[in-house]
Amino acid sequence: MPLLSTCFGSPPIPLPQPTTPYPTPIPPLNLHCSIIFSYAFPNDPKFSFKEFYERLNERGLVIYPGKVTAADCFRIGSIGQLYPDDMRALLAGIRDVAGELGMKLPTS
Repeated sequence: MPLLSTCFGSPPIPLPQPTTPYPTPIPPLNLHCSIIFSYAFPNDPKFSFKEFYERLNERGLVIYPGKVTAADCFRIGSIGQLYPDDMRALLAGIRDVAGELGMKLPTS
């Protein structure tokens, strides 16, 4: 099983495989560092990273492509002058774009 290095020298952990149609945090949230978060691509045939990225970018929202060893993923940075409303706008944009792509979304 591929291993994933975590933040600040923590020991590597087994790389999880996405099992939901929603972006899955990798590594688990308790092992994340506070400046960048990686999310496995959703297990949804309607998800296209290129389209997802471009539509977010058109809204002025930037995510980062990322390869975490053997996982297809994207990253969201949380450094700089960011405020709760910035993160709410990003989450709303992700929800809207996922809906436009016809992806399944959580109901709660």
